[in-house]
Amino acid sequence: MKKEKKRIICVLFAVCMIVTALMIPDTKAAAAAAAKKVHIGVKQTWSEGIEVTLEKGEYKIANLKTSGKNLYARITYTHSYHDSAGTATINMYAKKKGKYTVSFDVVDRQNRKTTSHKATVYAYDDNPVKKVTFDGEDTFYRISSKAKGRFKVTMTKGYSLQSIKVTTYDKSGKAVTKKLKNGSSVTLGKYRYKNAYGSGAAENWHAGLLATTNFEITYKDKYTKQSRTTNYMLYRVPKN
Repeated sequence: MKKEKKRIICVLFAVCMIVTALMIPDTKAAAAAAAKKVHIGVKQTWSEGIEVTLEKGEYKIANLKTSGKNLYARITYTHSYHDSAGTATINMYAKKKGKYTVSFDVVDRQNRKTTSHKATVYAYDDNPVKKVTFDGEDTFYRISSKAKGRFKVTMTKGYSLQSIKVTTYDKSGKAVTKKLKNGSSVTLGKYRYKNAYGSGAAENWHAGLLATTNFEITYKDKYTKQSRTTNYMLYRVPKN
């Protein structure tokens, strides 16, 4: 009976050890997270880059490599924290269009590798938005002669429109954002942006010159299948 009881205790102990091991997070798997697909332009001096999220602790990127001489990559930012998550950024410059890969490791303060990463980089100058019109005319980034009209977005083949948001400003200069259905009518903003702080002689404020209407277009990228945004603006002479 004693032997049987001892055997049961041993089995229960072993089960507890297994469950405990499963509950402990894999520190190597949790050391960093990064996008696996990135879309950049060709011969652009600034790119979206690869954003790396580092777990708390002193981590950094090492052994950064690209798949070819036509893609140049460098670490442009690293900030790690002992007691909270950190971040790092890898930016790239593509000399020619094409599909590349970027690989790198994340190491700890003793330069011990914790994780390895690889991302596919699509270097193409595709414009996701084929055409944008307001009341049938392409007048963006200009002062519009019309206060109201239909807003229409036509996407390039392979890209899909997900949503449109339009932001204007009220009399006090605060932003007002609404969703907009593609092809529907919209009234442009009448007031300019304004932000004031302080009071009396110490009052400070800044404001826009014109009444701005910002159209934020969210779409699914052709290559990465991720959501991206782009902005188009129209202006009016303000009433404030």
